[in-house]
Amino acid sequence: MKIKFQLSFSLDDARANFNLNKDSVYICGSSKTLGSWNLKNSIELKSKSLDSYHENCSLSLSSLSLSSTSSSEIYMENLANNVLEFEALVDFEETYEDLIAEPVQYKYFIAQKMSDKKDTRLFLKQVEYNPRSLELKNSNLLSYEILDKWPLVDHDNKQTRIDHGWLLNGENEFQFHFFNNPIQLWHVDSRNLCYDITPWKANYGLYELKDYHATSADFDEHQILNDKKTNFNALNQKNIFSSYRIRTYEAPSDLLFQINIYETDEFGKPGDKYIATGYFKVNRSLLESSLVEVDISLLNSNQIVGSLKAEILLTTCINEPDNYMIRKNYNYHLNRSCIPIGHRGMGKTFDAGTLPGTEYVENTIDSFREAYNRGAQMVEFDVVLTKDNIPIVYHDFTFCIDQLPDKTANKYLSIGVNQLTYEEVKQNKIYSQKILKKALISDDLRDFFTSKLMFPTLKEMCTQLDPKLGFNVEIKYPIDLEDGSHELGNHLKWLNRNEYVDLIIKELYQLCEDEQRCVIISTFDPNLCSMIRMKQNKFPVLFLTNGVTNKWVPYKDVRCKNTQRSFNFARAEYLHGLVAHAEELTKDMHIINLLFSHTSKSANFLAYSWGDDLNDLDKRQLLSQAGLNGIIYDRINESF
Repeated sequence: MKIKFQLSFSLDDARANFNLNKDSVYICGSSKTLGSWNLKNSIELKSKSLDSYHENCSLSLSSLSLSSTSSSEIYMENLANNVLEFEALVDFEETYEDLIAEPVQYKYFIAQKMSDKKDTRLFLKQVEYNPRSLELKNSNLLSYEILDKWPLVDHDNKQTRIDHGWLLNGENEFQFHFFNNPIQLWHVDSRNLCYDITPWKANYGLYELKDYHATSADFDEHQILNDKKTNFNALNQKNIFSSYRIRTYEAPSDLLFQINIYETDEFGKPGDKYIATGYFKVNRSLLESSLVEVDISLLNSNQIVGSLKAEILLTTCINEPDNYMIRKNYNYHLNRSCIPIGHRGMGKTFDAGTLPGTEYVENTIDSFREAYNRGAQMVEFDVVLTKDNIPIVYHDFTFCIDQLPDKTANKYLSIGVNQLTYEEVKQNKIYSQKILKKALISDDLRDFFTSKLMFPTLKEMCTQLDPKLGFNVEIKYPIDLEDGSHELGNHLKWLNRNEYVDLIIKELYQLCEDEQRCVIISTFDPNLCSMIRMKQNKFPVLFLTNGVTNKWVPYKDVRCKNTQRSFNFARAEYLHGLVAHAEELTKDMHIINLLFSHTSKSANFLAYSWGDDLNDLDKRQLLSQAGLNGIIYDRINESF
């Protein structure tokens, strides 16, 4: 059976999504013919519009690129009916009866091809979030035509989410972050500046890279200023966070980046020539830590004319077969009413001011199981790595170890989670760090909190709990605080972000292979959020934020300052949602309106809330009625 798939883009969508020189459209789906959701077996669509245009015009395709405003605009303006069209005639191995018995789902995606046509590697740029269904109604036909439009619309005729691509095997991404007035130029007004970045291969010579994919996004407290591919980004505008991303298959250690600075006119258009340039060569510090802050000298005619501060994040791929699999459906509970989520199971037990009068201790199998029995559809818990890289469920970065005869709290020694193997944790008297806050504790009560009961592994969580119980996995990673301190006061050496995340995600891949359990990932570290989002597409990633609060020392990162800025960061990074602190939400309903005015226009953005305030029934109901997708709270045994 032959089916012709035809996909059309409006003029605006074509301009926003395509580099006509490099990009192609592909189809991938659930049937064997469509690749069984494997990108490697997808089918490329040919450009129907380009072929018809070349028949009537001598314009060379090699001269077309959306990065230039000349030939590409001429081509776009001459598109028939202002539509860019692609098509593929697919000869299905399956019979009509097979396709009806097990309905086929499929998605389109956009990818950038390599300049060498023999090189089959791709930069995955955009993938449809929701699958389409193949509807065949006439068994007498030998061939069908399917007419689709990009993007897919839902039943209410609203555009559905388009998911941005992730790193395929062998691919790496560099993010350059500029914020807090990063540039100083002598004798130049630094308010009207913009920049671009060019990657070079610096290995036995210096060569400008042909094959890389660049995107960028600027946002401030109120809006995303630029969320599409661009050449130039603003510098030194008040409160703007500018992010420039470059993806490449080259070895990171071989790369050098050239940052060019331009003056802009009153309309924001850059000049023809840059007024200063700086260089960053990938160094050992970035390779070992994944994140560095640098001060780059800016040059003009070999003279230093200023400096540029940047934060640079390196994200490496996981190199797993799962990287090539498109997830067929992310929806989980988006179409359901607000769900109750058990905070650390039946609730936290060490931060409440007094020891609990319950048999259910936070972050234990019994507590999670009881939360499910009491109606929790999902549980939230923290994951950290031991010295031997075993993911365990625990809230803090340090343990208490009992090795002194003193009967007071002073008898406990603090030790980093990553300083003990899992076997050492289970064999010794290891306690939660929160024990240090308690003045006098009886021996019986101390044994209640010992490692014999606590610190289950991620594997135990997945194998011992009902697969219908969803997991909100918070990946813990220590970051800097606004007052200059660090979440790890003694700065214990921690695994770099890439190694740390890879170990946990690989464990989740293995444990959740059958996809029966709903799993989402969240973290307070915005850089970790970006990394997890780019490393995989199996689990939705949510940014977890404290918002504006007096309960804790704020994080140093400007993306954590308040819920609105965190929300714009999550959107600019194409994260799947936000976990907002209830303290700020319940004080300012404007933020809730902000979340859901966006959600109503663009589906598949999850909004959760967490915090002590949600132990109050009235506040839980307030946020539930406002339309949040999930409420994370301690008193899961109480009415929702």
